[in-house]
Amino acid sequence: MKIPPNKNEDFFREFPCPVETIYEVIGGKWRTRIIWEIGTSEQPVRFSELQKTLAPISNKILAQQLRELEAMNFIVRQDFHEFPPKVEYRLSDFGESLSPLFAAAVEWVEKNQQPVREIVK
Repeated sequence: MKIPPNKNEDFFREFPCPVETIYEVIGGKWRTRIIWEIGTSEQPVRFSELQKTLAPISNKILAQQLRELEAMNFIVRQDFHEFPPKVEYRLSDFGESLSPLFAAAVEWVEKNQQPVREIVK
């Protein structure tokens, strides 16, 4: 595996394993799925659409995860101030910056389908 040389010692002291850092930021049961669903949609996504796609996620957990992702600047929430409530979510520029990471993950899974199937059984 080719890993960039340790040119910035301060960076690697703070983030000794950048992959683990990524997992700490977007890992967990729902965050990556939420980012994936919003990021692969061609239009902003409504709360109810996410809830259907991510079933069996509860309203409470979805709302909490969306608030956290918004606070971390991965997603943008647009409230239309209507009744019944209409709220849409899209990726922010920072969230969009995850695209190469997700694309690399898709490529890796595609190239390694059989062993991955065996592992996730």
